[in-house]
Amino acid sequence: NPRGRARERATSTARSLFEKSREIDPTHMLSCWQLGRVVAEQGREERRREVVKTKRSAATPGALKAVAEAEALFESALKLEANAEDKEEVWTDLAFLHAEVGAQGKAQEALARAELACPAADPSIRSRLESRGVVSEKKPSTIEEDAAWAAQSRGDMEVALSHYQRALKLTAQEGINVPKELSILNNVGAALGGLGRYGEAATIFRKVVAVSPDDASAKTNLEILSKL
Repeated sequence: NPRGRARERATSTARSLFEKSREIDPTHMLSCWQLGRVVAEQGREERRREVVKTKRSAATPGALKAVAEAEALFESALKLEANAEDKEEVWTDLAFLHAEVGAQGKAQEALARAELACPAADPSIRSRLESRGVVSEKKPSTIEEDAAWAAQSRGDMEVALSHYQRALKLTAQEGINVPKELSILNNVGAALGGLGRYGEAATIFRKVVAVSPDDASAKTNLEILSKL
């Protein structure tokens, strides 16, 4: 339709402008970020065309390519000098990007990074992400645990800790599940230990042992910490 074609032309023009801006100054964070936004929008346009054409939502090769390109641009922007508020917005854009293609784990992780970058982040971001598809048959606490494991496997303990702490709160909201709470507490302790926060880690492991005196993981970790 004419409106859709006009929008696509405007997006294409914006992309050319930001690409030229990046050629002039590759270290300009805002140009990199805004180019990522434009490329992400082109991916959305590709998906909209597919819906009109086939009457179903599907990620075409072109749309997936746009997502990958936008993700790379956002990640490049984060490596450039930026204040906390800008970083929070870039991470939020990444979260929405992943949510729109059903990558819930990545979306949750990006959201956690946004909240870490700027603790005063807009609280409506999380609810808007949930309305955009950051949902799963898994319980919310399990999604947080999955994201924590992904971050921990990369050695990003700050993000892992954020996810584990949120998983702990969600588990309490979901109902009594002592074994799961103890498992998450052990992971919180391990993340704290990985960050060198040994006193806090020991406190967490003692909580576990107080509830479950035979918990081998907590007892072993306490023994290791006592020797540091």
